[in-house]
Amino acid sequence: MSRSGFTLLEIMLAITIGVLIMALAVPSVSGLMAEQRARRSFDAFEDLVQKARMRAIGTRAPSRLLLEKDQIVLESSAPATGEAAEPALSVPISKEEQYRFQFPAALEPEPTAVWTFWPTGGCEPAVVSYAGPEAKWTATYDALTTQADYATEAL
Repeated sequence: MSRSGFTLLEIMLAITIGVLIMALAVPSVSGLMAEQRARRSFDAFEDLVQKARMRAIGTRAPSRLLLEKDQIVLESSAPATGEAAEPALSVPISKEEQYRFQFPAALEPEPTAVWTFWPTGGCEPAVVSYAGPEAKWTATYDALTTQADYATEAL
């Protein structure tokens, strides 16, 4: 008489193997999701940086990012030709978010949180830190290229 089906031992072994595979996969997936959330918040900030850079080049006048309590403001100087300055653009900062600007080349020990972009396409060298509910990152910006060296941190 032949019996078909699985023994209890075989079923338990299959379940154990499945649980082990899930235990190995879940941390990898959650780490990937955290990285994506950090990248999204960085990309939003990077878009603002590139707008500041392009505005400075386009108007041939310096533009600045001002870090205020509840917003980041992009403002431009009036061009040397006497034209009106571009209107200010602001991006809100929620209560859970925190930005910090640091300027390694500043002569003052605690400079104001105003980041300048020049008409040549460069910027004041800066280190920008962000901490939010879903992500934490730091970006170091090069003065000549305005390119960021981006690094995420575990929450």
